[in-house]
Amino acid sequence: MPSTADQTERAISAEELASWWAPSEALDYAATCVGGRTAAANAIWQRLVGGLIETAASTSSATPKGQAPIPKWTPELIPRSLWKQFSKHGSNFWGAGDVRFFLSGSGRSVVIQCFGIKLYPADVRRTLPPPRPAPKRIWVEKPAESEPVKAEPEQKGPPVAEGHLKAWYELYRQVYSGPADTEGNAIASAQGMFPGKSVSRDRIRALRGTQKRGRKPTDAAK
Repeated sequence: MPSTADQTERAISAEELASWWAPSEALDYAATCVGGRTAAANAIWQRLVGGLIETAASTSSATPKGQAPIPKWTPELIPRSLWKQFSKHGSNFWGAGDVRFFLSGSGRSVVIQCFGIKLYPADVRRTLPPPRPAPKRIWVEKPAESEPVKAEPEQKGPPVAEGHLKAWYELYRQVYSGPADTEGNAIASAQGMFPGKSVSRDRIRALRGTQKRGRKPTDAAK
């Protein structure tokens, strides 16, 4: 690249350049600091133009007006003042890291093209606000879902004779009393007692009555 007033004297090696950030990587980091890629791109760009971020090109070329391009195949630092001469035409900074600069003055002009541009990470970090903390997630405990009530299989077959059903109920009352005397237990007991025959819920309810069949308080005194 042509010598400029702020051209640094130090060289940069390919090994050092490999540890620097591509523009897209710097953009991703900046987005965590300022929020949104548009704001991040503007933040990076303003710091480049302001000379706050050191940059380097993997390869470059200089083309004086009316002459052939002069390529440079080794990495080289980009003078900070060049960013004010940025040309949109032929540049793809955020994608490929390629930038075109146009310099003119004293009756001559030069087009400088930089390829595979990298940004010094330390400069990017120290010139941006610290990354924003990740938003806190509010965990809402999902209420436990009640298990679906399983429908009792419908029994098929002839209905149980009334006398047999009453005899079953007398035996049932001796086994199930108090909290154990539930409609579900009564139905299961009746169906188990009369396999192959049907026992309707209404007939069992008629036997049990509207009150839960349990142990009466006076029974304990007997």
